[in-house]
Amino acid sequence: MDVNLTVVAENPIWVGEDNYTFHSYGISSDNNKRYPGRYPYRYANGLTSNYIINPHYTEANFKMIIYGPVINPQVTVGTNTYLVNVVLEEGEYLQINSRDRTIVKVLRNGERANAYHYRQKGREFFKKIQPGRQMIQWTGKFNFDLTVYKERSEPKWNVHQAH
Repeated sequence: MDVNLTVVAENPIWVGEDNYTFHSYGISSDNNKRYPGRYPYRYANGLTSNYIINPHYTEANFKMIIYGPVINPQVTVGTNTYLVNVVLEEGEYLQINSRDRTIVKVLRNGERANAYHYRQKGREFFKKIQPGRQMIQWTGKFNFDLTVYKERSEPKWNVHQAH
């Protein structure tokens, strides 16, 4: 008996994921300037940096989830800045997906709201992440997750040799 089988894939791409998590922390300044009259202000730039590695040979799509509370969250990956002018309360989050070109705000009760029109305009907002080591900059006052998608026409093969 001969059987012919045809497999049709909606999206014939193998996808690997690299996940990164960034946590908020208290920002304080030291070596502060002294003012007469005990001026009650400390200066700190409020930015922190870290990095990710896109190990793929080409630019990659991504999904970023930003957790509240935060006002107008902004994250810079390499030279790409992602700023969305929204207010996220505790328990809410914002999901940016470069594959679907969507920005969705998810409320505490699970309700989803389109936040596409609140993105920073005047630049290519959904620009893919470049290959190699990419600096990450954000205020450090909110948590976010970043998933980098490695898309290939076939899986990367690992060849194990028997000894």
